[in-house]
Amino acid sequence: MATEIGPRVFPEGLPNIFQLQDQIEDAWDNGYNSRGREETGGIKGTRKFIGTQEAQALFSNLNIKCSPRRFQDSKERPAFEQVVDDIDSYFQRSCPSIEEDGTKVHSTMLPPIYFQRPGHSSVIIGLEKTVQNERHLLIFDPGHRYQDATHSLQAFSQRRKQDTLEPYRLRFEKLRKYDTFELLYLTLGAED
Repeated sequence: MATEIGPRVFPEGLPNIFQLQDQIEDAWDNGYNSRGREETGGIKGTRKFIGTQEAQALFSNLNIKCSPRRFQDSKERPAFEQVVDDIDSYFQRSCPSIEEDGTKVHSTMLPPIYFQRPGHSSVIIGLEKTVQNERHLLIFDPGHRYQDATHSLQAFSQRRKQDTLEPYRLRFEKLRKYDTFELLYLTLGAED
């Protein structure tokens, strides 16, 4: 299960950025996406961007199955529509009766999705569908201060339940300006 992977590959707890850089460099040494080292000149001890290729190298080196996907604007459809459709399909597979059962919230055991847009990465933890048929990605974004959002929610006890998700929503409007996205899906288990 996904919950068992973390303690197995990080027995001493979550690594810090320097340890992650070391692990990515080790992955390159072991032949996983080693082109990344050529493209970046190496990342150890730097503030260089860690993107989808580096994350894939890290996970592969840790024997965690992962599958990258790239989306780009086409004549038929913009990239943001393609990526949201793909994420929607991912969550639908774990909740096949999602449309018929009337439940408003569906929990899954699916791992989060690494989400890369130009210059920024975050983690997709869910997908929200509104009664108006709008879809919003639910994300953890390292550039967002969730503590401030939590404090403002505590100050307003009469807020609507939907407002609790606001700090985690990534709306279509914010995605429209990008012409390319990358996703990195993790599987539910690690390779044996």
